[in-house]
Amino acid sequence: MTLDFQRLAKQLDDLAPRLREQAEEGRARLPQALDAARAWADRPDSLRERLNAASTSWLLAEPLGEPIDATFPAPPVPDEYVALASDGSHVDVDRHSPVSCYLLNMGRVRIRYGSQPEADLASQPELAFEDERLVLSDRSDASHEDVLSGNLLAALRSVREVELLARLATEEDSGLPTLALLDGTLVLWGLARRELRGEVKRVLLDEGIIRALDDLKTLAGQKPIALASYISHPGGSEVAHTLRLAVCPLPQAQPPRPVDCRRCPREADEPRPCDAVGLTSDRPLFRALLGPGQRSAVFRRTNLEPTSIEKQFYSQHSVAFFYLRTPDGVPDDIARVEMPLWIGQDEQKVGLLHTLLIDQCRRGLGYPLAIMEAHEQAVIGGPEREAFRRLLEAQVTAEGFSTAPSGKDLSKRARWL
Repeated sequence: MTLDFQRLAKQLDDLAPRLREQAEEGRARLPQALDAARAWADRPDSLRERLNAASTSWLLAEPLGEPIDATFPAPPVPDEYVALASDGSHVDVDRHSPVSCYLLNMGRVRIRYGSQPEADLASQPELAFEDERLVLSDRSDASHEDVLSGNLLAALRSVREVELLARLATEEDSGLPTLALLDGTLVLWGLARRELRGEVKRVLLDEGIIRALDDLKTLAGQKPIALASYISHPGGSEVAHTLRLAVCPLPQAQPPRPVDCRRCPREADEPRPCDAVGLTSDRPLFRALLGPGQRSAVFRRTNLEPTSIEKQFYSQHSVAFFYLRTPDGVPDDIARVEMPLWIGQDEQKVGLLHTLLIDQCRRGLGYPLAIMEAHEQAVIGGPEREAFRRLLEAQVTAEGFSTAPSGKDLSKRARWL
């Protein structure tokens, strides 16, 4: 055993007191955060002006026409509806493998509820080993290439998930209210700025996720389709940061000044004035505001950097979101539901999302059933990964090529001492 648990235990002993201290701080700040939300709920224009004038590095959240502390019960569930979902898993390129390749496995789900219930669950593997699929060559610079591995492959998988969901929505001809679901965020945050050019931009953004979102927007204008991504136990804190700016004393100073975090009026070594409402995430705030099955106001993210991927490329598909509390009878959870802005601005689509997600959480024991089933179709477990490795080696050997492992790979498979 290489992990020294005796030494680790001494460090873990310091963890519990700090966790208790953080919990106490959160409990003390929550009532003041709630008071701030309620105080600004009927001043949306003033809040918007303060956010727009602020100079801060925090991402912020602007309510879309609803009070910042608003809560909404779920509308009645339709007697019949369709749930669509897609999810993916992958095996990355491994330089120690006898052949450079990656494997994507895409899971898809269509479940119809009502008088004619039916379910279609399937997966589709995609193996790429040709140079033109493994490497994206920049058309403007013959010496520049990007290998589809690591964060680029993860981004490609996310693109494939949205493309697959768009195909499922295109094929849906029942005419029923339809929930189109993804797991996680809609934005390809994993891409580095230096990668947002050339073929990467074309394949993953222009002809990838943006085109798929364009298709879904067109379909949503023709069919009763509501698109969203679902994030369980989220870590976002844009609303909490917005409350920090709401209580900043700078606009009340003489003379008044816009909020500017570079000129924070705190004393040396003292807490910031906004720390009084400083929650570590939005979850505690909405756990206190929302009852079982309720949703929050719809927000849009603001104060994005001009060079951020969402600001630069998403345009009409920039993200709106609301928080959702799971209903009674299932494990209690606060989820974040992200959607393109054109969904967030449509009251009917938001209501459809809300009620169908609550129904899906009831069926999935606290998590949307359709996403759970899509994940089960897509996931590549440990035994399957090992079986894939062995099949790959057997195929290469059958063609007369060497499958001798690298020195590092061999050292991992065998112990010498």
